[in-house]
Amino acid sequence: LENASPTPRVLMRDRDGNIWIGTAGQGLLRMRGGRPERLTRINGLSSDRISALLEDREGNLWAGTGGGIDQFSTPKSIHLSTLDGLSSDQVTSVCATHPGAVWVGTAGGGVDRIQGGRITPYRTDSGLPRSTVLSLYADARGRLWAGTTGGLAYLSGDRFVEVHAPGGGPLQRVFAITGDP
Repeated sequence: LENASPTPRVLMRDRDGNIWIGTAGQGLLRMRGGRPERLTRINGLSSDRISALLEDREGNLWAGTGGGIDQFSTPKSIHLSTLDGLSSDQVTSVCATHPGAVWVGTAGGGVDRIQGGRITPYRTDSGLPRSTVLSLYADARGRLWAGTTGGLAYLSGDRFVEVHAPGGGPLQRVFAITGDP
């Protein structure tokens, strides 16, 4: 990997056993068969800053970057940005839900749903507490949750419903979301 020492931000293992490493400025690394491969802006990545990784049920890899979101499929990749209708090029989180929707959390643009080649935006006028999304999560029922810089909300129909803290006040920065049985 030349002389650069990558600073990892996100890691994931795909269904083929590859290890993907999203870095804070050195692009996307794939460890395949013990050998590293690097993807950067030079060979088509939208940004060298990777903040989110997801493998969907079809085996596509989605990388949220500082310049949009990139989709990698064998053998091709797709790049989406504000030029294609994404609400912001600063992608902060990615989540897949059934049936085949990919949700993209952004810095300042809310949440975008990508499905069937269409991008549908969800912003504060759709009930999001704030327009900067820090985390996304799909629960066991398939309901989408969004953690923002100013609260937590879940999607009900076409609107987000805010969840309040005990006592009725809003939650603050929600960096991560998970569920249990």
